[in-house]
Amino acid sequence: MKIKILKTLTTALISTVFLSFNQAYAIESKANNNELNKIINFDSISGTFFQIQNTGNKTKEFTGTFSFSKPNKFIWEYQKPFKQVIQSDGNKLYIYDKDLQQVTVKNADEAISASPIAVFLNDKSWTKYFTYNISTNSSNVKISPNQLDKLDKQLITNINQWIILKPRDKDSIYQYLTIGVLNYLPRILIFQDNLGNNGVIQINNLNSQKFSTEHFKFIMPKNIDVLNN
Repeated sequence: MKIKILKTLTTALISTVFLSFNQAYAIESKANNNELNKIINFDSISGTFFQIQNTGNKTKEFTGTFSFSKPNKFIWEYQKPFKQVIQSDGNKLYIYDKDLQQVTVKNADEAISASPIAVFLNDKSWTKYFTYNISTNSSNVKISPNQLDKLDKQLITNINQWIILKPRDKDSIYQYLTIGVLNYLPRILIFQDNLGNNGVIQINNLNSQKFSTEHFKFIMPKNIDVLNN
């Protein structure tokens, strides 16, 4: 079960290829392109996150920390209930599972461009993989009651922009990903797949700061399996 959850989370964050619905939606997305660049506006940030995911009849909770720096540098670290690091130095992307003693290495440009996280990291090529719409209306935002009970309801009420990403690839396992933005920063991420699983990530304790290049350099652990994709 753990390996299945890891695969789902990793796909949601860094390697999902999404699909296009129709030309009208794509035209609307193109018209909103300049507006989107203004909605999410930061150079580098760090913070913590709380994630709650419904998989079948089971609910899992995760916590961790992150740091982002444009372009294409980030660290997303799961701390509980297991330890996993997803990290990009701008050239290579590393997925380090400490329990499995395994590191998967990918090309950062390819992995990030095809994932929702590209929206945060100023990688414009993500529009090849997604269509999107921007809304100020939260009534269409879907969060399961058991998830909503664990989230900051006031934060969700205060969200003033919702970005809805939909996949261009019709065979994608994901239906959509929604990003809630407050004061130019992403605060809520909602994702739904075609198997009935859904998750919500709440971003907390945001801090704007500059990072050294060394901050995002991945140090390969000793005596570990390395998979190159």
